Formats: sequence, structure tokens, C-alpha cells
Amino acid sequence: MRSVAPTPYAFALALLVAGAPVAAQSPGRAPLTPDSTLAPGPTGEGFAAWRAAIAARGRTGASFLVDGDRYQILVMTPMAIDALAQDSLMVKATRGCMRALALNEEQVLYTAQVDPWVAFDSAAYARPAVALAVYPKEQRRYDCHAGNLARFAAMSRGALYGAFGSETPQEMVGSVEFRRDGLVEPVLLSGRAKVTKVTHTRLLDDGTEHTRIYVDPQAFSPDAEGRVPQLELHVYNPVDPEPDVMRLPERLVRAVWQQLLPWQARGLDAAGAAPTPPPIHFAAPRDSALLAAHESYERGNMGTAASAAMTRLMFMPRPPQAEIRNAMLLSATAFTLRGRDAEALSLMTDIMEVYPCLTLAPEAPESMRELVVALRKPARCTAIPLRVIALRSVIPGYGQATGPLRRRLALTVFISTAAAYLTAEQLRAYGRRSYESYLAYRGGTSPRTFTLYARAQNARTAGNVLTIAAAATWIGAGVEALWTEHQHARRLEEVREVGRRDTNGSGGRRAAAGAHGALVIAPALAADRVGLSVSFR
Repeated sequence: MRSVAPTPYAFALALLVAGAPVAAQSPGRAPLTPDSTLAPGPTGEGFAAWRAAIAARGRTGASFLVDGDRYQILVMTPMAIDALAQDSLMVKATRGCMRALALNEEQVLYTAQVDPWVAFDSAAYARPAVALAVYPKEQRRYDCHAGNLARFAAMSRGALYGAFGSETPQEMVGSVEFRRDGLVEPVLLSGRAKVTKVTHTRLLDDGTEHTRIYVDPQAFSPDAEGRVPQLELHVYNPVDPEPDVMRLPERLVRAVWQQLLPWQARGLDAAGAAPTPPPIHFAAPRDSALLAAHESYERGNMGTAASAAMTRLMFMPRPPQAEIRNAMLLSATAFTLRGRDAEALSLMTDIMEVYPCLTLAPEAPESMRELVVALRKPARCTAIPLRVIALRSVIPGYGQATGPLRRRLALTVFISTAAAYLTAEQLRAYGRRSYESYLAYRGGTSPRTFTLYARAQNARTAGNVLTIAAAATWIGAGVEALWTEHQHARRLEEVREVGRRDTNGSGGRRAAAGAHGALVIAPALAADRVGLSVSFR
């Protein structure tokens, strides 16, 4: 057994079901044992060694679950297959259900032996292949597996947990057909195995089967314009002539494709080819793995650099956000220089979602700068001078009203400040009236005298507290507006003309100390004092 303990990038996605035409003939049933071994082809040479190195370094792998009306699909990249193969995960899933299903320890440990896909996974180990396993939908599922990780690990071995009744032929998995944009795609390998049903007090084997197919990752690749293909699984049962059509969501298709981009990048460097001088430069990162990728990039080894950078991003802990951005830009540049626009577009799409105001240096390839313009989303990519923010903050909340997402906060600050001040004035007015009534009773023996004085005192105290709260909200909102705008200006400066070599050669443009609208803090020295001076520029 492989002994990689995973932390998967796994989540459940809703199914989109579409109508299907009548099938003339369903595909044949998959075999129980692999009928061939997937030898590495021209694009798969060295994949086994790279896959083993990834598995040895840590926990990685992407697996996704798609639920339908009668069936469910577990999608696994090769790294996810390795990650979910650990016996302890299977035992963990069963032990999590031990109390709910009244299982004994012997039954729990026995489930570690359930692994019908060893031969198939071994046959497909040396070739990049995405596995899609189709199962009957659980009739009553138990959520007792200690999380999605353990549940997916058990499902990868064909184990389902819950209460099961007799399945009709319409609910059984007969055969599976894989289609891309409506056209049937050949599968690299297919197989079927029994489903182990873990139910109350026992492990049930009633002959129910599930099917797994292995497909080429290129089926998940977007076209040259970045459009994600429409991938469908047509699932046939033993009796109906029409299949259930299960469409893979676009997010899933894109995520699976990106999981294999580090491997795709290894083929960018042709054997014996001269290094390619990098057109743009980035700051040297502190992360050791990204630093090695950066050095390869500066030497012109684009494939090695991109593969090392994206491989590092698959593992925890995550590098700083700026280093992640530069690593993805480095990889996108490598793909662009090799004419792989689809891969570059996939990376640039993710970058522009986080950094909508990013601009590239003039030295960047024209195609990359066009991608940045095409992918840019509406965002505020200008900074307001801090002196203007300070003047606007004279009106409570107006300093926060710098964009659509901040207007609600601005309105809240204005209403809160106004409400607190008006309430304070009302309380002080009530206190004055109570004090005047107290003066009218003063000197008498009525017990109302002390009540009126206490009311006046309490109302005045509450009014003063609310006045202080209103002033604190007003001043605090102004400080927050100044600080937020200062940070916004810094973020804009960090992503302006990214890739331009600066004067100290570290790569990446740095924020200028005297940038327009910036907060400048500098030492202040005099004959009789030492301190700091704060100014806006």
C-alpha cells in the first residue's frame, strides 16, 4: 500500500442534469481486471518518477464528488489516487461510523483489506490519467466518516456507509460513456468492481457494482481562448435504452486541469534547446522552493522553473501572497513563451480574480498584456489622496464612501454617529428638565425631590457617554478611512507594472516612498529632540 497521508483539496459540487438523446447502443461493460497496462507515451515519459516524488514530499491531490438523482461520481487526479490510498484512512472512515452502525473492532479493521482497484491503479500508474468512478446513489447515507477526506478515501475503494434496501435495475451502474463537447472520447482504461455496503452491524456484499474509467487529462484542457470544455458522463443501467447524463461542473473541470499543470510544465524545455532569456523579472522570494524556481527562470529554464513553482504551490504551508502571485506570473510567462496560451490563460484568470488592478511591465510579452486587459474585472484601480480623505471624513462616514463595497459601511457610520449624537442631546435635554423640576421641589419634604435629582444626574451621564461614543465613532471612522486608503494605495503600487527590473536588481517594482497620496513616516532630528515626522504626500 502507498503510505501518503493526504490533505485533499476536496469539496462536493451540485450536479447539473441535462436531457439526453436516445442511445442507439450502450457501450459494453467494463472488465473486472485490467486488460492492459498504460505505458507512458511521448507526453508521459517520466511521469511515474515525478508522481512518486510528489507523493513522497507531502500531502496533495484533488478529488471531487458530483451528486446526481440516481448516481454519484468521484473524480480523482493521479495525486488524489495516491493520497487516498492509505489504509489508515479507510479504517478512520469505518471507525467514525462504528458507533452509529454498531460495528465491532474486527469489522473495522477488515475494511482496510477492501481495495478492488489495486491492479487498475498499478496499470495506470506510469501514465497521466484522471479517474472517474461512478457509484449508485446512497439511499440513506450516514455522515459519520470524520470528514470528506475519510469519506472520499472509502469511496475510492467502493465502500458506502448507510442504510440500504434492494436496488432496482434502474439504479444499477451498467456502463459509462465519456463525452467532450458532445463527442465520445476514448478512455485509457476502464473497470468495474463490487460495492462494499457498510450498514448496521455488518458489511454487506449484495453484488452491486460500480465502474471506474481512466481518461487522458487533455480532455479537461481549455481551448486557445480559455473556454472550458463541456464534459459529460452518460451512465447506462442494465434495462433502459437512454442514459443518465451527468455533466461535470466548469469549476471542477478547471480545477482538475490546473492540478496537472505542474506536470504539463515539465515538457516546456526541449532537449538540447538554448535557454530563453526571461522578458520580465520578479523579486527573489524567501521561500526556498520558489527561490530555486526563480533561479531557474532567471537562467532561462522555463519548464523547470514553472514546474517547480507550481509544484510548490500544491503543498502547505502556503507562501506569502505576493510570492504566490509572482510564482503564477512566472509560470504564465513560461507557458506564453512556449506558445501554450491556454495554460497561460488559465493561470492569468486566477491571478486577475485576486488582483484585478494588476498591470505588467512594457517588457512583458504582448499576448500576456492583452490577457490582462481582457481578464480585468471592474475594480477601483486609483487611489484618492489622503488629504482628500481627511477632508471628507469631516462628515461622519464620508471618508469610507470610496467604492460600492464601502458605501454600506459609510452609511452605517453616518447613521450610528448621528443617532448617538441625537440621542445624547435628547438625554441631556431630559436631564435639564428633570433638574429644573428638582429645583422647584428643593427645600420641601417630598420624596420626589431625590427621584428627580437622580433622573437628572443619570440622564446627563448617559448623554455624555453617548456624546463620547459618537465622537469616538467619528474620529475612529476617519482614522480607518485614512488607513484603508493608504493600504489600498500600497496594494495598487505593488501590482503596477509588475515585472519591471528596479535599480537594485531584485526584480519587481517597489512602492515609492513619496508616492502620491501616501503616508510618509520619517525620522525627525533636531538639536534638542529626536522623533518621527508624519506627513501626507
